[in-house]
Amino acid sequence: MKILVLNWKDIKHPKVGGAEIIVFELAKRLIKKGHEITWFSQSYPGCKAEEMVENIKVIRRGGLLTSYLYAPVYYWSLTQKPDLVIDMSNTIYWQTPLWAWKSNKVAYLNQFAKQVFFYEFPLLISHFGYIAEKVQYLTYVWSKFICYSQGTRQDLIANGIKPTNIFNFSLGIDNDRYKPGVKSE
Repeated sequence: MKILVLNWKDIKHPKVGGAEIIVFELAKRLIKKGHEITWFSQSYPGCKAEEMVENIKVIRRGGLLTSYLYAPVYYWSLTQKPDLVIDMSNTIYWQTPLWAWKSNKVAYLNQFAKQVFFYEFPLLISHFGYIAEKVQYLTYVWSKFICYSQGTRQDLIANGIKPTNIFNFSLGIDNDRYKPGVKSE
């Protein structure tokens, strides 16, 4: 299966976070099962526009906001559309229900930003972001969602997503990185 991941940062981004690490590990496991992964994200200073990272094709276009405009252009430039598009929210979704209709889609969410806007941005931008985060779900009413938190599941339901369209998954442990050890005092 050909899978397109849409995420605002890729695993090599200087400000990579936990969401990208979780999806990177998922992508590596999907590759081991024979799937082909393309990861679309924003560019950053000094990055390559395209490269292979552990058998994942990484495509970088635009900046923090303009990457959301480049994504549909990239999608429609593909001769063969992906079988599945994973639409990841990092506060803002890619709005794939509006433009990726030739592929199956799943929306992925780690958590809502909610009040974080008010800690991170000036007041006017905070209010806009807080409202936009809720309004964006209007285009996702019929979409399937995946998340790993029951709290996130409840937030999705509160924002109009049917419980039957939300699927939870468990986070795994990297046994190469974490080993049993002596408990500290």
